[in-house]
Amino acid sequence: MRENGRDRRTAHASSVVLLACALVLLAYSDAAGEAGYAALKLCASVIVPSLFPYMVISSLLVLSGSANEIGGWFARPVRCLFRLPGCAGSAFLLGALCGFPVGAKTACELHETGSLTRRECERLIAIANNTGPSFVIEVVGAHLWGSRGMGLTIYLSQIASAVLIGWVDARRSSRGMDHGQRESVSAPGPQDRMQCLSLAISSSARAVLSVCGFIVFFGVVSSLAEMLLVRLHLGAAAPYISALLEFSGGAARAADLGGVRGAFLTGFAVGWSGISIFAQCKSFTAPHGIGLRHTALCKGIQGILVGASAAVYEAFFFVPSAVSSTVVPLQDIPASVWAAEILILAAMALFFRQKSAIS
Repeated sequence: MRENGRDRRTAHASSVVLLACALVLLAYSDAAGEAGYAALKLCASVIVPSLFPYMVISSLLVLSGSANEIGGWFARPVRCLFRLPGCAGSAFLLGALCGFPVGAKTACELHETGSLTRRECERLIAIANNTGPSFVIEVVGAHLWGSRGMGLTIYLSQIASAVLIGWVDARRSSRGMDHGQRESVSAPGPQDRMQCLSLAISSSARAVLSVCGFIVFFGVVSSLAEMLLVRLHLGAAAPYISALLEFSGGAARAADLGGVRGAFLTGFAVGWSGISIFAQCKSFTAPHGIGLRHTALCKGIQGILVGASAAVYEAFFFVPSAVSSTVVPLQDIPASVWAAEILILAAMALFFRQKSAIS
């Protein structure tokens, strides 16, 4: 009886909240339309052309079995640091270089092929889903803070904190690698290359369309929430709400604050990633019954660590190198950043492959 009463109250509360949201959308339909248009413009000009190719490549890596090959290069460090199968290294690397939500998508695909157990997939998603260096260094650092040093500090602290959290989590996990629960370590994908390409493109197209839907929805929610807070004379809380909801808008609002507080909130927004990213990840994890509570805990800790690093940098080492602006020309990210990513990837692969051959 108590459970039924609690469920009924929860359903009533949810209905009231949803009805209130519908009324707010009706009352401020013009503002919602403008926010939705801005989010769609971001998706068309930046998200789709930059994210879609990475998603196709990550799917091809898994479907063709190349993820296990790459995992062989990283097998020893991945097992040593995270106590995960070597193939997890491909998801961590793609997540670190390509940005949201490629890491989570790759981890779920590895679980689907049987290379990871459900528990291993949960642990991997918690550390492999990060913001790419192009956005952090050029957009957050150069354009929002006027300092690529700030962007580089946030990016490196994000990756370092992910490694640290993964290392601690591996030692706390009582199951280790869960060898007995893994169905297949090298489950083969389709053998025909054209079939692999076709499946990779079609699945990635559906995935990027889903991501754009989340971006538009949370862009509207964040804009309306900020407007309502200002009307209620609670505008000071707007940057914190934005950081919790969506990391790119939260980083921009935090940069407007400036100082140590703004630096901490910027780092937190990037490390935490936002409810929008969790919702995107859920679209990949839900079909496999994979929860995100563990991811939320780890990302909260990561947000605090990255925020602290950004605050220390702002307090002691910050030197502006350009005029700060919240008008972010995302399409103007220089080719040198992409080239650096490829060189880093190649160097790390050769290093670990050589190390494995020596041992």
